[in-house]
Amino acid sequence: MYMQEEKPRELSLQEKLDQLKQELIDTIIKNSATIDTDLPVFYGHLIASLETISKDMSDSVFDDFIDTITYRLLDESKKVKDPDFIEKVCTNALRAKRKSTARSGIDIEVGTKLVILGDYGHAIPYLKPYVKQDAILGALLAYCYYMLSLREIADPGNLKTSRPGEMELLAREQMFSLAQKRPPFSLIPRIEPKEDQILTRAFWLMISCSLEWFPSEPGFFTLGIEKAKRDGNKEMRKELLKIAGERFFNEMSFLRESYYLNLEDRDPIGAAGIVKQMIQQYPEDLEPVYYGIKLSLLTSTKSTYETFRKLAVVRGMPPQNVMLLDLAFAVVSRDRQMVEALFRDIRKKYLPLHFLLIPLEFIVQEVFGEDAKRAKHARKVALESIEQFILQTIRGASTTSDER
Repeated sequence: MYMQEEKPRELSLQEKLDQLKQELIDTIIKNSATIDTDLPVFYGHLIASLETISKDMSDSVFDDFIDTITYRLLDESKKVKDPDFIEKVCTNALRAKRKSTARSGIDIEVGTKLVILGDYGHAIPYLKPYVKQDAILGALLAYCYYMLSLREIADPGNLKTSRPGEMELLAREQMFSLAQKRPPFSLIPRIEPKEDQILTRAFWLMISCSLEWFPSEPGFFTLGIEKAKRDGNKEMRKELLKIAGERFFNEMSFLRESYYLNLEDRDPIGAAGIVKQMIQQYPEDLEPVYYGIKLSLLTSTKSTYETFRKLAVVRGMPPQNVMLLDLAFAVVSRDRQMVEALFRDIRKKYLPLHFLLIPLEFIVQEVFGEDAKRAKHARKVALESIEQFILQTIRGASTTSDER
């Protein structure tokens, strides 16, 4: 008998797209000059290739692929500093897209590329429409203004003055607006690491300038800390929190960030110091008390837990929250009998909490299982679930109710 030949595995859509992407990049690298002179032909080939892969491809996947290839085309082109050429690329890329309104991806690709190339003047109109949607783009627009202001200063024809020039004022205005609105970090395209470093340096330069221009504005620290967290830049987080702690010693958002940073560093003494400062600054609020309880849960310290539990009751923490915290401490103490008793009591007294108790009870069962790894993970998930519920309830009635 002959063995039946196995059919080759059908490639997934993503695998096909990755394969096409590499083929097109190779073509661009080898034929950049030719493509530059006949953009409609290249984009026609691009559309046909995508439709060959799948006619049912979603519009967003189709248009994102166009953006990716367009960025690589600009990356290889020798004409990328020619404004007319840039506009031709944008026109052809937009025609290739399925959504007629999908200009943002192209504009952002072009704008960031021009910043990387140091063509700040031409980058501005591409970036400007999107600065309220993304913090990096807002900082890049300010960076363009600022770099142009340095050229103004260096121009021997300009009169020397201590007052900031027009471009620097625009940079300051843009950064102040950014600190007030605090948009998310969401729109920057996927770019090469070396280029990403250029954009990151531009962001930090503008944050540094802004801390000097607007010393009493906390929004720059908030933006910087968020960026540092996203990049895994712990040293920058620490430096920003150190300065923020000196300028805004009673700002709960920065105290909170310092607390969690101490927990990440496994520094319970430092975290306890932050909790003490929180309680002093906000003597009526429950949130600082909760952080003391959380610290006792992480260290499994019964005396500390009882101290903060009493304080929570005195400050009016809802009794169902207190019982949930008792449950959390029983979980970390691996007191199975107490856990089961608390589940029974909470179910009887607080029917509305069943939405939380049903999945929580299932998770907690794993805490007492024989698999140590699963037990550790289950304990973490259980504590995080209780934490999220309690923080949502106590922050609603707190003067420190900004989101972490």
